[in-house]
Amino acid sequence: GTNPTTASAVYSAPLSITASETIKAFATATGFSPSPVASAAYVISASPVSVKAQYMTQTTASSTNGIAPHFKLVNTGSVAIPLADLTIRYWYTNENSMPQTFWCDWAQVGQTNVSGTFKTVSPAHPGADSYLEISFSAAAGTLASGANSGEIQTRFSKTDWSNYTQTNDASF
Repeated sequence: GTNPTTASAVYSAPLSITASETIKAFATATGFSPSPVASAAYVISASPVSVKAQYMTQTTASSTNGIAPHFKLVNTGSVAIPLADLTIRYWYTNENSMPQTFWCDWAQVGQTNVSGTFKTVSPAHPGADSYLEISFSAAAGTLASGANSGEIQTRFSKTDWSNYTQTNDASF
């Protein structure tokens, strides 16, 4: 099952972590079924596989031409997890449905090992008609038991630099 955790005052907002088929198969083989749940922080919990996402924003304005989410993944389980087996989803609304650009400005696991892909939610949900999916290359390494990924500093904007309204975004 899943166990939502309470994020600290600095890190908070709905995010989701998606497990790879490898982790899902491991969880199923050990009698658990990991899946994201709506909460202040999402957790995949299939003891001994348990990962927590922490988030903070660098842009608190209600309207901005660039969203800058920073993330950290924490392995609260008892087994190491390849980062390439995890993705993070940041849920938001893309007013005007403009094309977008993603940047990883810095990551302890190496910024070239972090990728971002934009997806559309259809049908749209309250607070999200889109999400940014952040993934990791195999070179990002493994998240050891009890360890964290270090900060992952990302940002994205529309190609025409028009504003997002963050106050209606699920992950804001």
